[in-house]
Order: sequence, then C-alpha cells, then structure tokens
Amino acid sequence: MDGTFVIIERSRLVDFQNLLNGIFPEIEFTKEDESAGQLPFLDVLVTRIPNGALSTTVYRRATKKSNSDCKKKFF
Repeated sequence: MDGTFVIIERSRLVDFQNLLNGIFPEIEFTKEDESAGQLPFLDVLVTRIPNGALSTTVYRRATKKSNSDCKKKFF
C-alpha cells in the first residue's frame, strides 16, 4: 500500500499508529505532519482553510534535472 490519508484527532494519532503497526507488524505505518496548514499527499496538495475545511490542488514535487540518470532521447 502506497498511501493512506486519515483525518484523526491529534491526541489519538500515536495510539492509532501503534494500533495499526501492532495489527500488521509486516507493514510499517508512518505519518507526515502538515506544515503551514498544508500536506502533500500523492499528487495532491491538501490545504486546511481557516473554517476547518480542506482544499485540494494538483501537486508535483520539485525534481533536480541535473542529477537524472536518464539519457535524453530525441525522436
């Protein structure tokens, strides 16, 4: 499983993560915390707006083109 998006009370997060890791010991469940009200998830940037609702936009992680091992192909 690549990713799971869960909305849960912060006070219950550690217990929930430990519960999942205890049920499925062969899978390590990790978490990412939002930063400045935003959290990138897969190809979506999830933003918490002031009224508590969530807004989404398409998200692409920045890449370093100079470090690519791929050879350029011209057709």
